[in-house]
Amino acid sequence: MAQLRHNMIRKGRVNMRFLTMVSILILLVAGAFVYWQWDQVQHELTSLRQELQSLQERFSPTPEDRELEQTRPVTAEHQITVYFLEITDTDIVLRPEVRSVSAPLTIAKAVDAVIAGPETPGLQPVLPSGTRLLSVQIDNGTAVLDFSQELQSNFNMGSQGEALLLQSLMRTLAAFSTISHVQILLEGETIESIGGHVAIESPLRITDF
Repeated sequence: MAQLRHNMIRKGRVNMRFLTMVSILILLVAGAFVYWQWDQVQHELTSLRQELQSLQERFSPTPEDRELEQTRPVTAEHQITVYFLEITDTDIVLRPEVRSVSAPLTIAKAVDAVIAGPETPGLQPVLPSGTRLLSVQIDNGTAVLDFSQELQSNFNMGSQGEALLLQSLMRTLAAFSTISHVQILLEGETIESIGGHVAIESPLRITDF
């Protein structure tokens, strides 16, 4: 009986050693597999970083590209509604015309669009031939427009034409919320009127037109 018990104990120890060795072997294999997987992941990450860096270098702008971008003209445009004359057998009226001007949209560009005259067939210029805008200044909500002497010397439209000229300017400039009045100068000086019919010595309120 004692010998049988001894043999069983011995056999149990052998089994325990065997199980321990198998467990260690499994752990070693699992560790090796995890290490191999981690090494693969690191290798993939390194490859991705290299590809990303290559793409960045390939598509990054060169100094020449940056210089070209800085000197490239702005192509954005704004639309402004300007007004010109339509002359019929019985009447003279203002008709709107939408113009595209380069950004940024300014009062000077809007007035220059009026000076340039209409593009729509059948419409007539509202400002006298040869008129030039010399300068624009903003003074406490008033746009001070200084025109060349042709605004007065070449004007020949009568009282209705004079009123429509002013209406054209005021309605065009109504698009600018920063101003409420317009002062018209001639070669830097105030004048009583353009054609002798509408007083313009003082600033004109846009909403009156």
